[in-house]
Amino acid sequence: MIALGELIVPAKVVRLGDSPHLPILSKTMSEGLVDQSVKFNKRIASEDLSDYKVVSRGQLVVGFPIDEGVVGVQRLYDRAVVSPAYAVWNIDLNLVDADYLEAVLKHPRSLDYYRTKLRGSTARRRSIPRADFLALGFELPSKSDQLKIRAINELRSLHQLQARTLSALAISLVDSAWAKPLDP
Repeated sequence: MIALGELIVPAKVVRLGDSPHLPILSKTMSEGLVDQSVKFNKRIASEDLSDYKVVSRGQLVVGFPIDEGVVGVQRLYDRAVVSPAYAVWNIDLNLVDADYLEAVLKHPRSLDYYRTKLRGSTARRRSIPRADFLALGFELPSKSDQLKIRAINELRSLHQLQARTLSALAISLVDSAWAKPLDP
């Protein structure tokens, strides 16, 4: 067993300030970190981004509600920005594969753990104290086994995408059949 705190440390907070524009990322349960302009076809961030946090590729971003798995590794850009409400962490990639760590943090056991530690009065804004988050314990297999697990997860994700695509195609075909007028 290893504690999460042995694998991650808080990243130095870097605010966007007056820096040149960087892509704005949001956290979603199903898709992880997403580019706001792609996901929402519009900007949902505030006008003033100066307080937004800069997040580099490979850093862990923790949002809320954490008990719904709103955690993910930033893989989209060399540098982007996230809400100042999100926590940003550096991962010790010598010990853990980022994809494996993300899978662990989204695992149902981890989600159950978060639920037992949540604090706050507003359901969608409740958070877990830092010490409790870092105390999360789990098995850490060898790096080669972590990479095997990652490959299996990637295959599973691909199959889920294929199933969703086929389902959408079937619905589309039924919709187009319904759209045709009936012959009298």
